[in-house]
Amino acid sequence: MTRQLPDLDEQDFYRQALGDSADAWTPWLTPRCLEALWRHYQELRRWNRLVSLVGPGTAEEVWHRHYAESLAAVPWLAELLVAVPSESPPTVLDLGSGAGFPGFVVAAALPG
Repeated sequence: MTRQLPDLDEQDFYRQALGDSADAWTPWLTPRCLEALWRHYQELRRWNRLVSLVGPGTAEEVWHRHYAESLAAVPWLAELLVAVPSESPPTVLDLGSGAGFPGFVVAAALPG
């Protein structure tokens, strides 16, 4: 069974990203991050039709269930990465994530 995701234009996608629940991670939603998340959503829509990577839902449900839940870890991870004394950046692994959640979303918000 294939699953269709909502056909959002770029501005609708950004409205979801910058909606009511975005206050906690707004500092990380840079133009570069938003562009990466938009491109990810486009690929997710394309591939979801073929291999059902995520379940169906409205635009708001898809944003909150996948992107917002992934972004919820960003403030915590940012604090943790700064607190870890290291000469080189620590390695963070995302094992077994599906469709790029949460790993891709976190990497887009915390590049480098």
